[in-house]
Amino acid sequence: MRADACLIFRYDATHHSAIATYPHHKHLPTGLSESTAPQFAEVLAEVEFYIHTWYPVMRQIIQNLKTGVTELLETPAPTCTPGHVLIATRRT
Repeated sequence: MRADACLIFRYDATHHSAIATYPHHKHLPTGLSESTAPQFAEVLAEVEFYIHTWYPVMRQIIQNLKTGVTELLETPAPTCTPGHVLIATRRT
């Protein structure tokens, strides 16, 4: 679910007996969808897909050297302007 309480997706295994994959199904913003019981790794991959597709933000770990407070902040994703190169880094 998004921060504004809009559904992204949810897997379920109850009610909706009219669906072909009963009891398994998936809730989407557009309605109900047939689904098999997903493996945990598949759900994580789907979450990662939505994070990178719908929420193109960059996360930065910032530490205030005076107070020692460390925060994880979301900043706008960098954009690539003509004549420049954008390099994606997963780990540093």
